[in-house]
Amino acid sequence: MSETQQVLSAIVAVSRVLSEKGIPKARKAPKEAGGYPFRGIDDALAALSPLLPANNLVIVPEILEQQAIERSSPGSKVLFCWNVKVKYHVLSSTDHSSISAIMAGEGFDWSDKGLMKAISNSYKMLVWQLFCVPTTGPVDSEMESHEIQHDPAGDERALQQMAHEILNFIVQRDLPKITTYTMKMGGSIKGKVLPLVQASPIWDKQNPEIQDAIIKRLS
Repeated sequence: MSETQQVLSAIVAVSRVLSEKGIPKARKAPKEAGGYPFRGIDDALAALSPLLPANNLVIVPEILEQQAIERSSPGSKVLFCWNVKVKYHVLSSTDHSSISAIMAGEGFDWSDKGLMKAISNSYKMLVWQLFCVPTTGPVDSEMESHEIQHDPAGDERALQQMAHEILNFIVQRDLPKITTYTMKMGGSIKGKVLPLVQASPIWDKQNPEIQDAIIKRLS
């Protein structure tokens, strides 16, 4: 028997039901936000709640990356932009077969809800694509966008925070954590963080071996 036979059969069974029922866009955004119809995370959970156990399916999320950047919106109000990369493990409880899928998610919020919005958006996209959920009518709310102004100060604060985290790991002599942390950075980000780390008095107190190890991880 194929290692993924049961989990794939279960996914097909869920897709078959959703292809007939779909998930309607029964919600409406506030009038001041455009009043567009959409289907949210609650709709995805409500649709899958009976279908997953009926087909012996379990979906387990694993956050691989997360990052927050401050942006300025019109009126100089700070908008927090969260980006996540989540690996979803889809498992069959029948034979423990599984597949996985990595989804990105983005969420904007004025306070502390951006991360949850980003995770919710990644989960919705997994559901829509994995089970091929049909949709009709206007585009989903994911196609709506905030008007954002580039905020160099917010970018600089994010880079300073990354450098601060690395310096903390240096003080702790925890190279494995530095390796894990820097693996999540893009090459252009590493090139901006390294000078900030080297500008700290903590850097000058490190022996050449430690400095070389950090440079390699940020190159």
